[in-house]
Amino acid sequence: MTTDELATWAAEFAAFHARLADLFARAEPRAQVAKYLRGLLTCGERKNGWHLAELMGDATPDRMQRLLFQADWDAAAARDRLQQFVVERFGDPDGIWPGRSGGASVAFRPGAATTAAARRADPPLS
Repeated sequence: MTTDELATWAAEFAAFHARLADLFARAEPRAQVAKYLRGLLTCGERKNGWHLAELMGDATPDRMQRLLFQADWDAAAARDRLQQFVVERFGDPDGIWPGRSGGASVAFRPGAATTAAARRADPPLS
């Protein structure tokens, strides 16, 4: 996706970013995570700190690296909110979620063109 294409999604992106914003105690990391996410969504073969920083207008990768390695934020909560977003946007009521549920886990088997999933019985967790 180009930065111009991303601009057409400004309202949707702002709503998505708002889901995560309160996980960051300070304004600077909140702003930087928006730049980081925009960078991840754009085209480009490389998605390292230097390239993302340059693409998003930062002179050096320091802010991106600080966001990932020093900023105070709750990664587990971010994961949970992303999971909820994916379920809301793309979920299928008849779909299955990878992981343990009701004593069964989901096994994924890569195929030639798709990934298939099948339930399998697991021993109870002790």
